[in-house]
Order: sequence, then C-alpha cells, then structure tokens
Amino acid sequence: MRTRTSWMLGLLAAAILLASAWTVQAQGMLTSGAYQDAEMLTEQAVQAYDKETPVRVVLKASGPYRSYTEKAKLLGYGQELGGLLGMPKEEYELREQQGETVYRQELETADGCTKTLLLTWWEDAQTFVIVKKECTINAAELSKLPVWQQELEHELQTRAQWQPVWNVMVQGELSRQLQRTEAEDVLGRIAAPLAAVEAERYEDRGTVSVSYTSSKLKHSVKSGKKEIHLQVGLHTDSKDGSRRLTLGTPMITTEY
Repeated sequence: MRTRTSWMLGLLAAAILLASAWTVQAQGMLTSGAYQDAEMLTEQAVQAYDKETPVRVVLKASGPYRSYTEKAKLLGYGQELGGLLGMPKEEYELREQQGETVYRQELETADGCTKTLLLTWWEDAQTFVIVKKECTINAAELSKLPVWQQELEHELQTRAQWQPVWNVMVQGELSRQLQRTEAEDVLGRIAAPLAAVEAERYEDRGTVSVSYTSSKLKHSVKSGKKEIHLQVGLHTDSKDGSRRLTLGTPMITTEY
C-alpha cells in the first residue's frame, strides 16, 4: 500500500511536470478553454460509465505561487492561502518528506467533496501550490464538474489572485454494455467524438493507456514534439474481470 508521504510526493511531482509542460493552443483561452475541455470530457464519461456505481472526479489546480527568501515562510504562506480558501488555520500538516518540506491542509466541503491544499518549494525561489477538489458521485451528476471547476477557479482568482494550470480527471466502472466490448472499441468510442488521434500508447498487465492529440480540446502538454490533449486509461481487474475507465485532460495524474 502506498503511504500518504509517497502519495503526496507523487502528486506534487506529477503536478509540477504538468505545469512545466503545459501549453495553450491560443492566447486568451485559459478559462473558457478549460471549461470547454471539462464539458467535452464529461459528455464522453456519462455515456461510458455504469449508472449504478460511484464515479470519482478530481479537479486539480496547480502552479507556481509566491517567491520566497527563506524556507521558514512556507508555513505562513500555507496558512494564509488556506485561510483564503476557508480552511481552519490551526488544522494543517507540515512535514519533511524525502528532503522536501510539504504543507498540507484538507477540508470537507458542503457539497460532500474533499478540498486539499498542498504547498512546497519549487525552482527559482518560488513556492508551488496544488489545490485539489475530489468528489465521489454517480454518472448522472457529472454535469456538475465544469460548474465546480468554474467555482473553484473564481475562488482562487478573487481571493488569492492566482491563475493555475488545470488538470481534470474522471474515473469509474464501465457500463454493463461496454464491459464485454473490446478495449480498442471502448477507446474508439471515447476518441472519435473528440477528434482525438493516438500519439502514444503504454500497455502493461491488465492496463492500456493511450495519449491523444485533439483538434477539439484546447489545453495540452508537451510530450517530446507532440501535443497531448487527452489521456485514456483502461484497467481490467485481475480478480473479477471488471474494467475501470480513467479519462484525463490534458493528462492523467492519478492511478488507473
């Protein structure tokens, strides 16, 4: 089992990679493009997921935050940002993890989701922040995802004056209709409406992960010379044979 320490460091590493590689196809599309990508992603997810099993939704905002002159300021920055996001000032963790200091806070929100704040050091004397909202819902509620994203971005912009990079993921069991469908057909059903063209593929025991370029999705990350707009992961459980589908734009930064 992964420890909380390794999970947090893995999350930070993936978010920093995303922020470092993130690009936009056109200027001025940061906000509207992110919402459009989330809407198109959820449209495909609603059709693919089982209606009777929970769906996991992850909205992750990340990026460099404030510069610093001494690392002792991390606690103050974390408490200040946490306060702006409505988190209790006295409820936080500050840990040394594999040589890195990480500030962490967590809050259960009124809509039944979990909001997490992570803050650590980055390059060029800057701090790096992740604000993550994670919810467990049913497939019929996936239309809430772009709304939650807009609400969270508004909160970050108006209270913290911070413009992050967005990473949106959904994960759930395939519908009964698709459980027996060939993997390539499942991937094709997701890719075709998004005009997505396969760019990279990874296969391991029970897991297929495909990265796509798309002319319809606005935000992307660089992978070599390729622009990646979408990742799709299909995992088959080795015990019962059930299949779990993970969708991420522009990439997946969680376990399949």
